[in-house]
Amino acid sequence: MALTVFVAATVVIEALAIVFLIRGLRATSRAACMRGFGYCAALALGEIVAFVAAKVSALVVSFAAVAGVDPSQKAQLLSRGIDATATIESIGVPATLLAIGFAAVLFARARRYPPSPLDPAAADQRQQVRR
Repeated sequence: MALTVFVAATVVIEALAIVFLIRGLRATSRAACMRGFGYCAALALGEIVAFVAAKVSALVVSFAAVAGVDPSQKAQLLSRGIDATATIESIGVPATLLAIGFAAVLFARARRYPPSPLDPAAADQRQQVRR
């Protein structure tokens, strides 16, 4: 159950990350590109939270399943639970790295745009450079 929910959440998060990556790559200003970066970074954080929650719940379920079982079957049931946890990990780590990679691409791209003249932080930086 935890694996199914986790995979569904991962698909949704990665689809949204791809949408925000495309929007960020099509952006014509630094602010729009940074907005895409922020969304991708937030989705990467959401992926990490989903990953940890799914892994912990799979471990709790697997250890709870062997609590009242015949000792001859404990090892088999526990190995199935740990296998599900390893499967979650093998899906979760690359998915998280993908969303982080999208955010890094957008962050690097945002740095290629000149700062907006309406941005107060950019105006402060220009004033400091002139002094």
